[in-house]
Amino acid sequence: MFLLAQQTVYWGKPKKYKDMWRERGILTTPADHETGVGKMKIYVERYANSHTTTNNLILLAGGPGQRSSVWRADLPHFTKFGWAVYLMDQRGVGRSTRLYNATDRTWRRRKVPSSAGDYTITSTAHDVALLAQSLTGKVSLLGVSYGGLLAARTVSIYPNLFAWLILDSPSMIRGRFHPSNDALFWAACSEDQHCSAKIGSVPAARRAYHRVMTGRRENQCTAKLSMDLVRPLLRGTVSDHQNGRHPSMLVVPLMLQAYKCSNPSFFKSRIITALRRITQSGRIREGRHTHQLHDFYNSWICVAEIFSYPHRPRQCRRGLHTVADQCGNWQHYYRAYEVFRRALYSPDRFLYNPIKTNRTRVVVLAGALDLVTPPPATIKWLANITARAKTLLLYNDMGHALAPTAPCLNLLFRAITLSARRYMPLLRRCLQKHNACKTGWNFDGEYSFARNWW
Repeated sequence: MFLLAQQTVYWGKPKKYKDMWRERGILTTPADHETGVGKMKIYVERYANSHTTTNNLILLAGGPGQRSSVWRADLPHFTKFGWAVYLMDQRGVGRSTRLYNATDRTWRRRKVPSSAGDYTITSTAHDVALLAQSLTGKVSLLGVSYGGLLAARTVSIYPNLFAWLILDSPSMIRGRFHPSNDALFWAACSEDQHCSAKIGSVPAARRAYHRVMTGRRENQCTAKLSMDLVRPLLRGTVSDHQNGRHPSMLVVPLMLQAYKCSNPSFFKSRIITALRRITQSGRIREGRHTHQLHDFYNSWICVAEIFSYPHRPRQCRRGLHTVADQCGNWQHYYRAYEVFRRALYSPDRFLYNPIKTNRTRVVVLAGALDLVTPPPATIKWLANITARAKTLLLYNDMGHALAPTAPCLNLLFRAITLSARRYMPLLRRCLQKHNACKTGWNFDGEYSFARNWW
């Protein structure tokens, strides 16, 4: 186990926030945990219904690049169970220490507090552990999407620090783009009369989907993606439980599009503009997802628009909540972001170390229709975990990011806070009943897949 010096969070005065108490604090950590060189300031918020609770939950947002503030609307789902919930801006994000652009002359007189090499999954995992060690009482860890990958890395380093590890759609970098990942999506659609009628011949639609997503000549960055794929998926499905989670499938095609686009002007006008219009109009069912898409794509928008760089430096827009604080011009920002991206996504030899713990209970939430976190890869990864107990909760009709509003999860939170022996069997029965319901689809837009895809 990696040993860290005990750190203290310096908290401000508690203030009322809706029906909860909120405290804001700063955790100072080393920029480089192995050498102890440099300093990082990690911004933390604490929410609780009581000042005396000792049941703690650290919630890690996704991205990378998502600010912790996007979870504020969902806090009552957690605090009602008696938790003190901690939100932290991961290093490089939000109010925590940003990655300053050392290549930009506008920063020449400013001390650069850190380098791109300090912004890795492993270094952020040590930050999470420092926060957990500063708390009194039982500490559980919930990571969503990329936050799930970060949470898993934290527990692999500190196997006895957390009581519960809840991984909600943990972002699996390996195997994400395998063609078989959407098999369950097409299978579910073929079983539903409305979905199969809207999409057309499902096998043909599936072949066209992969052709458009992987062929440079085929996609041409036209409205095929923004109107025929994005709009229907953002509307999601309507089942007996009012599920609207299929928008998760939007992420992978858009990221692929950014690097395969052969026509930058089309990409900017048809993809980026459409994405902004959709998110700003509130078509996504949960406001949390609207903010998530904005934060997640802000960085990619900057990188993507460099493809139409007009031969001279342009000033970067201000106020974006990206991994960089600000930038002097697009070219310098592009270089710095590429360095950051390589550092963050360059899997070190420890990243995929399996979790081995005899204290922590592990629960994985997964949606069978999730292309961001392929269920087969998740199940295979979970099989290699050694834990006090481990549970897979697989929702047949859902996609990405299930906490906290997916059906049956109240029973999970009761199991964590009250009695695992009593509530875990009830949770499994509840999920089994939910999965017995048929998926209902709602493509109520005027555009269909079948009309324009082939």
